[in-house]
Amino acid sequence: MVNGQAQSPYERINPLRRERSQAAVDDEAAALAATRALEWRLDRPISVAFEALGARAALGRWAARAGVPLVIDWTAMEADGVDPGVAVTFAGQEVAAQTVLLNLMDQLSQEQRFIAEVRPWGGTLMTRDRANRDVVAQVYDVRDLLVEVPRFMNAPSAPGLTRAEREEQLAQMIRAVIEPDVWQANGGAFSRLRIRNGLLIVRAPRYVHRQIGWPVFRGGDGSRGSGNS
Repeated sequence: MVNGQAQSPYERINPLRRERSQAAVDDEAAALAATRALEWRLDRPISVAFEALGARAALGRWAARAGVPLVIDWTAMEADGVDPGVAVTFAGQEVAAQTVLLNLMDQLSQEQRFIAEVRPWGGTLMTRDRANRDVVAQVYDVRDLLVEVPRFMNAPSAPGLTRAEREEQLAQMIRAVIEPDVWQANGGAFSRLRIRNGLLIVRAPRYVHRQIGWPVFRGGDGSRGSGNS
């Protein structure tokens, strides 16, 4: 009751919306904190010694030593031609946990590349081919990247690009720099992006999103990408 009157539906719903919005913010903050904690563990040095140990066992031991739960769908791995029993070898003292993981990933297969991703609850490992099929949509505000540079009175005159042309130029640059082979415009099967009214709309695997704005580990080429979460 407000001033002796029953609350309207809007008055009843609005506090619920605020409560749900705050809960979403709290959940996001908790997920970020959990992810940061895992990243810290991945940066910590560990000592391991694997001599011709099966990959499944070696990765299990790595997860225990690093303190990072690692989820691997070995059935899917086998379907992609990866043998869980393939022998891997690594010996090192006080080596960053992520470096050990990347080394093991490089030994899993001569044909496949792999993607390891950090989630709030742990890490996942899959082939790049399978990761490419697991696409998610994300929207990024890129209006600041589309601002036209002011022209000075004494500068040579030249026709400027339209807003649509600047958007397409930025889209082409992203497709050329970030995993060029995944984009449908470049012959890929599942990923696409477009820019409309200053919003970059991307449908791509998580590891691609992380190169745009999230942290990522990449295997198979010995590199690690980074970004802001």
